[in-house]
Amino acid sequence: MEAPEMQLLPKHGTKLDNDATVLVAMPPRNFWPPLTAIRCHHLHNVRCGPHITLLDPFVAPSHFSSAADYIKPRLLQAVGGPFNVTLSKLQFFQHSAEHQTVWIQPDSEDDKLSKLQAVLYKGFPQCDDVNTMSNKGFTAHLSIAKFYNLAETKSALLQLQRIWKPITWELTEIYMAHRLDNDTFQVLQAVSLVPVEQPQFGPAWQPGDNQEDLRLACSLFVGHLNHDEDTVEALKVICSGYDVKCCEVVKNPDGTSRYPLTVAEFKLFADCR
Repeated sequence: MEAPEMQLLPKHGTKLDNDATVLVAMPPRNFWPPLTAIRCHHLHNVRCGPHITLLDPFVAPSHFSSAADYIKPRLLQAVGGPFNVTLSKLQFFQHSAEHQTVWIQPDSEDDKLSKLQAVLYKGFPQCDDVNTMSNKGFTAHLSIAKFYNLAETKSALLQLQRIWKPITWELTEIYMAHRLDNDTFQVLQAVSLVPVEQPQFGPAWQPGDNQEDLRLACSLFVGHLNHDEDTVEALKVICSGYDVKCCEVVKNPDGTSRYPLTVAEFKLFADCR
């Protein structure tokens, strides 16, 4: 039996007028290194890890919980559970003669990723930006680079495709994320496609035993500070009661500060919390 349709009253589902909330799919962190290596070199002011946008903008964070309750049974009905996603072929969007985005095409068995997005769009038709920005409708993609010259874009696409090694991961959940002003996105809600929920991101996430998980869990990201040496020293003073490994300003590929992000890395997870 189909789940009854939910009445999406404006007060329960008004789309935000900016991209401060999003609904995305993300590969697990152990698949991030090759993606991050490219993105950190070719993208400025990144505010989110490698992701496939499903709805952007999404509804206000105060409605995430009810949205998750609405979404989950419909997703399970549409795609049946977790499924594999493969990142292999590189393409690019040409926004204008002076602006292009290189992206990796995510392929899924039986086109389940598109089916999943269609369910989300049907449930939240007011969040229609990714479906209406092109006459082709929704195009699943994972952005890895931006360029501002068409010849440079085509050359980079060929080079990146030559070095790119396809990766396949099992999509077990999707994420509702929010940011304040220019801060980085924070996952606030995970919607799982498996009966036992063990979120890979968000408030319920717990670090595993691998070194990268532990490093991330021990890192405190601080926004809205001036990006200079005095700020780093001030952050060290603020954290001086704890065992801190380092404090640093996050940089863009050209060496400029990635506003407004500063990081303090602690030795102990408990101190960071």
